[in-house]
Amino acid sequence: MLVNLPPASIIVINNGPYNCRQVDKTPSQYDTKAIMFEWLWKKGVACDDSMMKCVLYTLIKAYKPSPKTYVIYV
Repeated sequence: MLVNLPPASIIVINNGPYNCRQVDKTPSQYDTKAIMFEWLWKKGVACDDSMMKCVLYTLIKAYKPSPKTYVIYV
């Protein structure tokens, strides 16, 4: 589809959930403790499985990336 477009074409995509998805989505305070722990572990943040959920979420807020990254499905 994109190969057939002439040069200098403009593509307009709305922000519908079916067109884009957030990459490495940051867990919310309502996610499970296991999801929070896994996200922190992937980021290399020192945490313990015995930590309370509120402490894990405080760490998540501290290491949360400021710009959100999205993948667009065309």
